[in-house]
Amino acid sequence: MKQRLSRFLIQTALLDRSAWNFTRVLRVSLGTAVLIAAIAQKDIMPALFGILFLYQGIYNTGCPGGSCGVPYHSDGEEHRAASEYLEVESEEIKTDKR
Repeated sequence: MKQRLSRFLIQTALLDRSAWNFTRVLRVSLGTAVLIAAIAQKDIMPALFGILFLYQGIYNTGCPGGSCGVPYHSDGEEHRAASEYLEVESEEIKTDKR
């Protein structure tokens, strides 16, 4: 039992303070609060969301593949996609309405 617990603590980095950030603490707190409220109300749907947030907070997971994050550029420059504009010439067509 102690080996499983120590392996779990090492795997999830629960004891490493540098692995904890604001969003991870927020997920664990929100998941705990939602799960407690769901148990008190005996409702399954909020309990599932609470378990999801707890899982994300404990295992430090989020979006799949890290696709929800904004890319970080260490050189300090803003990288923006160059926009190209195509100038279109048009001719007004006048109709004679009587």
